[in-house]
Amino acid sequence: MNAPVVLFTYSRAENTDAVLQSLSKNYIAEETDVYAYICKPRDDKIAPLVQATKNILLKYSTGHSFKSFNIIENDKWIPLGPGLVDAVTETLEKYDKVIVVEDDLITSVDFLTFMNDALDYYENENSIFSISGYSFGADFIKKLNDPVYFVRRNNPWGWATWKNRWAEYKWIPTDYLDYTHDRKFRKTMKLWAKDLPMLMDALFMERDRPDKDWEQQFRYAQCINNAYTVCPKISKVKNIGFTGMRTNESPVGLEEYFEPGESHYSFTSVKIDDNFQRKYNNKFIFGFRHRFMLMISESVYRISPALYYRFLKLYYKSDKSIEEVKETFRR
Repeated sequence: MNAPVVLFTYSRAENTDAVLQSLSKNYIAEETDVYAYICKPRDDKIAPLVQATKNILLKYSTGHSFKSFNIIENDKWIPLGPGLVDAVTETLEKYDKVIVVEDDLITSVDFLTFMNDALDYYENENSIFSISGYSFGADFIKKLNDPVYFVRRNNPWGWATWKNRWAEYKWIPTDYLDYTHDRKFRKTMKLWAKDLPMLMDALFMERDRPDKDWEQQFRYAQCINNAYTVCPKISKVKNIGFTGMRTNESPVGLEEYFEPGESHYSFTSVKIDDNFQRKYNNKFIFGFRHRFMLMISESVYRISPALYYRFLKLYYKSDKSIEEVKETFRR
């Protein structure tokens, strides 16, 4: 049985239509159930854009591009983080696996085939927590001999997982608070993503941060379970969502390596190369602000974890210290 697709949409009608056009051209689209999630507009200003997106979804719900096309409309506005997590959790109450696509991801004709084949192949390989349909054209990736590779960090641009792996996901992973002053564990976390410790700290210290993020928590789940992501050498996903963004907000250095047609793939046993991981992780530190904050955070932490958390309290204008945050969750 093919995995269902969860499509998370909101106010980008043109992008949503492009995403669904590409998804409908997939070889097994007519054998795939799609669950399109959309919520109420946050305010009247955005309402026409949300309605335009909903009209696109309604067009596909009456067509025959997919096995079924189901629109799930939340009766209130819900931020991306909790909205996506709720959608994945709800879908995995009915299925054992799921493919997740957001409204800015164009897919190749064999994207669904690749994702389902990978889900089947690695289902019993517990060290694999997620499948990514995305890759980029760095030389160190192009030179790989195998058509797939393995990384520690997850990637949110067209991904898939299983119910039992998602069960390890925690929206607020309070166990992280036991490791805030553990230098060795912090070093381990950086193997999964250089900025993972910094972003996990932000999850607890920055107001409303959980409304913005969901992927860091999944990355953390992969870390504590010593688990990985499998990726295709040639990307089966293209992100079209960065048009109009300022340079310091958009990814720089992720050279496109997308093939809209079919590209060969086969699967191999899990291989982790630390040098490859370092090169891969370095590609996801975007913009001056991101690099600067990472450098400052790690420098201050090396001097003193206590000083570092006092710095974060000031930076995020938090009304609680890290110790007070811990005490809140212990109650």
